[in-house]
Amino acid sequence: MSQRKFIDFDAMFKEKEREPILAKIKGKEFLFPAQMPAKVMLKIQRMEESGVKADSEVSYEQTVTLYTDLIGADNFQRLLDLNVSVNELNAVLEGVMAAYMEDITGVTQQESKKPEAADETTTTQTATVTELRL
Repeated sequence: MSQRKFIDFDAMFKEKEREPILAKIKGKEFLFPAQMPAKVMLKIQRMEESGVKADSEVSYEQTVTLYTDLIGADNFQRLLDLNVSVNELNAVLEGVMAAYMEDITGVTQQESKKPEAADETTTTQTATVTELRL
């Protein structure tokens, strides 16, 4: 009789555990989840597959649900309580998404926009900005 295979995902997840994202917004500190929740990515994919193309096609409920799933309901409410503008809210969400995507792909937003002929100085500066940002 063959032995049953055992995979300890808890140990693997613990080994790859990340620190939460620390951000300062309007003088207040926020801790955002260390990694993008899977349900956010799945909801985005479902919306894209159903033909949703732009913010104008996303309902209020879908928007609030995505934001709260992404950064947590308490963080979302705290941002609203700080009277953030729409542009500020979008900047926070874009920054958090960029950090998540960097974690997934290993490529920073600055690196993806960098011209191909960039010299070593540009690469070093980009790495420093990334370290300070996170």
